Amino acid sequence: MKGMVTESSLALPMSTLYTMCLFKVMKQMGIHEGPIEQVDRLFRDKLYGGSPSDLDEEGRIRMDELELMPSVQREVQWRLDAVSTDTLSDLGDVDGFYADWLRIYGFGVPDVDYRRDVDPVRALSAEFASLEG
Repeated sequence: MKGMVTESSLALPMSTLYTMCLFKVMKQMGIHEGPIEQVDRLFRDKLYGGSPSDLDEEGRIRMDELELMPSVQREVQWRLDAVSTDTLSDLGDVDGFYADWLRIYGFGVPDVDYRRDVDPVRALSAEFASLEG
């Protein structure tokens, strides 16, 4: 798979910066995919619609081939060399990265007011009340 926001990737040095730059480049090129889109392409184009030429030299299916295109890597490297605190939001996809990060932990859901007080103790609905033991 291509670079993506995961709990593990958040702990890798430089992964966050690389991923922010990668996402911005791939979105600008119109080739960005999230995990669901990659899995969909895996099944549609590689497993059930692909051909033996879709395999790499070691016989593996690669879903990171768009990320590894020389034009993408050149642009990402240029951004990594040029990025600073002042230019990060211009050169990287800070908002997209942050939205993906929130989704990992179940936040960032539209129409949810996260500032609203919530009572953590609720009565069970009738269908679940019968299961209480």
